[in-house]
Amino acid sequence: MRKEKGLLLNKEQQETLDQLIGFEDEDDEPISYIDEIPQPSEPWFEIVRKIVPRLLLEKYKTSDIHYEVIGEGWPQLVECLQTFGKGLYLPQGIENVIDVVPVDLQHKLWLQYCYDDVLGGLGQEEEITLEDKDQQHRIIWFIDRLKKHKDSVQFLDLTLEKLLNMVILTKRDEKIFIQLMLEKLKLKSVNDRIADVL
Repeated sequence: MRKEKGLLLNKEQQETLDQLIGFEDEDDEPISYIDEIPQPSEPWFEIVRKIVPRLLLEKYKTSDIHYEVIGEGWPQLVECLQTFGKGLYLPQGIENVIDVVPVDLQHKLWLQYCYDDVLGGLGQEEEITLEDKDQQHRIIWFIDRLKKHKDSVQFLDLTLEKLLNMVILTKRDEKIFIQLMLEKLKLKSVNDRIADVL
C-alpha cells in the first residue's frame, strides 16, 4: 500500500516486498492478492483498532462462560505485534506498534487478563465458590497478576470498589473476595488504592 501511494519504504518493508512473487504484467500495477488473500482495503492499525475493543467486557461476570479470546486475546495480540510488527508503518505520532491501541483500553485489557482465568468460573457451579478453602488460592494468583501489571492498576486508579464494578461475582463470593483482598493486601477499606500496596 505504501509503495502504491508513492511513500518511502523502510528496510523491513522493502525486504518483504522483494520476497513477493508478482504475476502482474507491469511492476507498477497494484498488488491485488497476497497468498490468494485480497489486499486489505484499510491499514493494519485501523483493523487492529476495530478488533481490540471487542475483546473487552465492561462487566465481567465470573459465573458466565467466556471464550478463551476474552482473557488470552489481548496478550497474544501484543506478543504477535511485538514479534512481527517490526517494520510496519505507523500512524503519525505513534512510535510503538502497541500504541495504535488507546492507552486506557490497553490498561483495561491487561486488568481483564489479570482476572479472567483466575476468577473466571467462580459461581458457575454450586461447589465452585470462595467458600471452599481450596478455591481461595485464586486470590493469591490474582494479586500476583496485579503485581505484574501494576502500571495498569495505577493507571486505572484501581480500588476494590472500582474493581467490583467491572468484575461481577456472586453475592456469596463477593463478600469473601472483599474480605480476603483486604486481608492479603492489608487494605483498610474498599476505597483504598490497590497500587499503593502492591
